[in-house]
Amino acid sequence: MTPQQLLDHEMSVFELGRAVHAEQGDYAFAPTGEPYITFCCGGPKAEGERSTVLCTTGIAAVRYWMAELEKYAAGRKGVLYWRERPLVEFAKVKYSAVPENEFTIWSVYGRLLISELPCIQSAKHDKNPKYDARAGAAA
Repeated sequence: MTPQQLLDHEMSVFELGRAVHAEQGDYAFAPTGEPYITFCCGGPKAEGERSTVLCTTGIAAVRYWMAELEKYAAGRKGVLYWRERPLVEFAKVKYSAVPENEFTIWSVYGRLLISELPCIQSAKHDKNPKYDARAGAAA
């Protein structure tokens, strides 16, 4: 099983029993008007911030990502909104100019939100007036 196949399987299990919004979102805000959460192996991160965890195997990257997702989802109710479904990423890295020192680093990236706020009827890019971004929670 490839790392992406494992991730796809884990996501199908995670989504069981959850309401999942049918459409993927647009830009930075979910259909509720709230900002999406960017998730990497090290958990949520700010836009433009580097991932805090890189793994030596794709399987480890999937496991780290799923553990962080479970922490985020614990106790949260509502609909799961996807901006970008999770994807296993990797890169070849050379520690020095010697080819034997080349290795692969792995990570998982996805953008999502779990929210109880209703979808708003205005344009996709508008913020929900019930959401106070400064407080980071529903007003």
